[in-house]
Amino acid sequence: CKVVNELSLAIKRPDFDFMQALRELFVHVALSPAIRDDDAHSMEALEAAYEEVLRQKRDDLPNWVKATWMRL
Repeated sequence: CKVVNELSLAIKRPDFDFMQALRELFVHVALSPAIRDDDAHSMEALEAAYEEVLRQKRDDLPNWVKATWMRL
C-alpha cells in the first residue's frame, strides 16, 4: 500500500491515530464495498454498504470455516 508506506516514512507524523488508520485501510481494502456517489456522504449508507459486503463474504465461506468460527 503506497499510502501506508508514505505515512510510515513521513518526517512530520500525521496528527491522527496511525494504527486506527491502518485498520480502517485494511477493512476498506479487504471488503471493497460498492459505494454510489449519492451515498458517499451518508454514514448510514456507508455502514450499510460495509455490512452487506461483510455478510456476503461471510455467507460465501466454506461450511467448515463457518463451523470453526461458531466455536470460537
